[in-house]
Amino acid sequence: MALRINFNYSAAVTQTALETNNRLMNKSLLRLSTGLRILNAADDSAGLFIADQLALVSAGLEQGNRNIQTGISALQIAENSAGQIYNKLKEIYVKAENAANDINDPNARAALQREIQNLVDAIQKIGTDTEYNGIKLLDGTFTGKYIHYGPRSGQVVNISISSLKAKDLGAYVLDFYGKPNAGTNTVVNVINSTDFEFQTTETISIAGVTLTPTADEIVDAKRIADWVNSDSTLNELGITAKASNSSEADLTWTNISVDSDDTVTISFYVGPEETADFTITYNGGDVITLEGLVSAINTEASSRNLSLVAKAVDNKLILETEGETIAVEISVTDGGNTTYTQIDLGQFIKGGAGNQTSSTTTTVSGVKVGDLRVLGLDAYTYDFTGIAGAFQDIAGNAISNTGTATE
Repeated sequence: MALRINFNYSAAVTQTALETNNRLMNKSLLRLSTGLRILNAADDSAGLFIADQLALVSAGLEQGNRNIQTGISALQIAENSAGQIYNKLKEIYVKAENAANDINDPNARAALQREIQNLVDAIQKIGTDTEYNGIKLLDGTFTGKYIHYGPRSGQVVNISISSLKAKDLGAYVLDFYGKPNAGTNTVVNVINSTDFEFQTTETISIAGVTLTPTADEIVDAKRIADWVNSDSTLNELGITAKASNSSEADLTWTNISVDSDDTVTISFYVGPEETADFTITYNGGDVITLEGLVSAINTEASSRNLSLVAKAVDNKLILETEGETIAVEISVTDGGNTTYTQIDLGQFIKGGAGNQTSSTTTTVSGVKVGDLRVLGLDAYTYDFTGIAGAFQDIAGNAISNTGTATE
């Protein structure tokens, strides 16, 4: 039995070509619709791997962009809240200046203080409650945070926001008020009898940075303030200092008549040096008046470029400097008469009352150390043990020698 197979070769070729063209057309349409050149590994296996990696990076960048937008939203909330705090701080500043006006009576000042306290409470609440997505932003816990903006490890922006709560704002302050000291002896002896001398065996330190004198010197607030303000380490920590000094005589002025054969020598010391900067001399028969003394002091100080300024206020002698220590030494040389020139140091310097020249006491002197204020952005340690005796608190009590500055 014969077997016969019918086969249309032309039709088979045509069908094969049709299927091939159909697949190619579908692939072309798919590429056009997706925008992709490589649809599967058959197209380009290496290219597909590269494309997948690029797609992964692209997805990471897209998420990074969303992360940045989220971070910007959080920071905008923090910025707006910080702006509200700043506005309230400005109000506190204005009210504090208002309260400093002596035209206000105690009731007015008490009302201003209540307003200030309300503003402080509002600042505390803003600092405590400001949040984004349940995360506190201004209470001091939002530190060491980061926003991941890129597809790679380490592609982050670090963010930290310090606490803006009321108790954490403001400066950390140390206030040292310079003490006066006087006696019936020379300035050098009065200094040596107290802690008013800053010796080479002593140091003071602020935030771990120390100051040692190159030679024994008088404790001087201006000297310490200049050291703080010029030290790079303390500057980086945001620590600064300011000094001032004002000596108001204990006693109202009474003109002093110099005995006919006496000589009165008044020496003035300004700063840390233990030698007089200038001397004013009065001879027998001279009358020492407040106006004449003020004029003589200012003339001598100006000619030597000293910051010392003398004033007559309410019939009292006022001596002021930019923080330098002020010392006055008065000596009387008796010519031999039975009478002698009597001078009370209390007319010349704070703390000098009761120290008088006489037939047996020919020299009296007094020292007034300046006031020192040290400010820092954060808490810092201090050690003034060596010269603590030269300072006191506002009430006149001894200050703490060491410790940590508080707000």
